[in-house]
Order: sequence, then structure tokens, then C-alpha cells
Amino acid sequence: MMKTFIAFLGNATRYIVKAVGDLDFEVVMEGEKEDLETGDEAVEVVEQPRNKDVFSEAKPVDAKTEAAAFIRVPYSDHPTRWEVDAYDLDALSIGAGLLGVGGGGSTYISRLRTSHCLKNGQPIVIVKPEVMKAEADIVPIGFMGAPTVLVEKLINGKECFEAIDALKVACQVEKVHGLLCFEIGGMNAIEPLAVAAGLGVPVVDADMMGRAFPELQMLVPLQYGYSSMPAALADELGSAVICMKNRQGPKGLENMLRVHCSQFMG
Repeated sequence: MMKTFIAFLGNATRYIVKAVGDLDFEVVMEGEKEDLETGDEAVEVVEQPRNKDVFSEAKPVDAKTEAAAFIRVPYSDHPTRWEVDAYDLDALSIGAGLLGVGGGGSTYISRLRTSHCLKNGQPIVIVKPEVMKAEADIVPIGFMGAPTVLVEKLINGKECFEAIDALKVACQVEKVHGLLCFEIGGMNAIEPLAVAAGLGVPVVDADMMGRAFPELQMLVPLQYGYSSMPAALADELGSAVICMKNRQGPKGLENMLRVHCSQFMG
């Protein structure tokens, strides 16, 4: 039996079961006969006459009007600011799940956490990059490790806060001014919304990759020579690791943090 999580459907799982052995056709045919039995009464199938003008008499349907009756496209009428509501969150989760197919993990847990923030009255705001000042401290955040670990070991929601606090101490800053998604695919596209709500800061409408990715050195800014320092990694117990210098490049940082990630049971 093969079990596959379907990220873009939330907390859904696909099961594929394969049976190995000889097939008893007599049992199969007997089962089909039982399904077709209707008792002593005969079933008469009567072909209904077709109306040739049924399509010509149909009124034209406006696709946009019909779609609007069932679904609302998430949008903001403000040019630089978007305050996310519950419907927007569900739409973002489905989109992030689709972009995270093959990686990134399910959006289900992070969507629940973010939904809880909305119910508690914590606003979730997404802003355009041009709104942020050049000297603003913006932190890209996300989870690192195998998403399948979350099947048995759930997050407690404090991991990203602990990592941000470690960076604030290392960089000697009092607060961060905004957050950025590590990747737009999977749970890392939704978790920053919950963390931003907790910190009371906006999420910048951008990400570091444009999709889900498996390793840290694949981040687009790092490919263009931008520094990955400093970097912090934290677990659910409050343990944190800070990397201030790394002379082996982005791949070296990936290898270094991956070792600590394994020690954190992630």
C-alpha cells in the first residue's frame, strides 16, 4: 500500500493498494451478477426522445457571473496593502499547496494556526516591497527539514519566533519590520502569515524562490551573490543555533544547518 499526502487539498491523503496473487474470475463474475440482480421484477429501460432544439433554446450564460456566484477572487482595492481574511487564507493555502507539489509540505497545519490568529482578531497584512524602507530589517523565515516528520512530530508555533529572537540578539536590533516567505510553495508560504500576525508586522509580497525548493543554496538572492549571513535555526524546545560567518558559501550553510536540523529531530 502506498500513501501520498495531497498538499493542495489540505489534510488529504491518497491511498493506492495493490493486491498480488491469482485472480479468481468465477468469484469476480459472481459478484457482478449479484450487483446486477434486481429481484423478481424486470427493469425496463426506455429511451427518452431527444429535443433537437434544447440547445438552441438555452439562454447564453455569462461565465464570470456564474463563477462569482460560487467563488470570490481574493483581491485588495488598496494599491500597496492587502489585509487577508479567512476566505483569502483558504485560497492562498490551495495555491501554495499546488506550487508545493513534490515538496514544501502540506499547508494544513500552518493554515490552522493562521486561521486561529484571524479568529483572535490579529490582522494579517501583505504589503508591496516598495512600501518598506531601504533600512528596514526584513527577515525571511520558514521551516527546514523533511515535511514528513510533521506526521509524527507537530510544530508548537514558537520555532520561528525563537529564531527571530536569536537574530535580533546577534544583530543587536530591537525589532524586525517585516517578514518574507522562504518559498511560495507548501507550508512555508503560509507560516510567515501566522508569525507576522503574532509579531504585529506585515508580510512582504515576495518570496525567495518562486516555488518550493529542497536546499538552501537554491535561493535566488544567494545565486546572485547576496550574503546568507547571519542565519538562525531553532527547534520547538527553544534551542537555537546562530551562524555569523561561513566561508564555504551557501552550500556550506545548507550542510551546516542540515546537521543541526537532524539533531533537532527535524
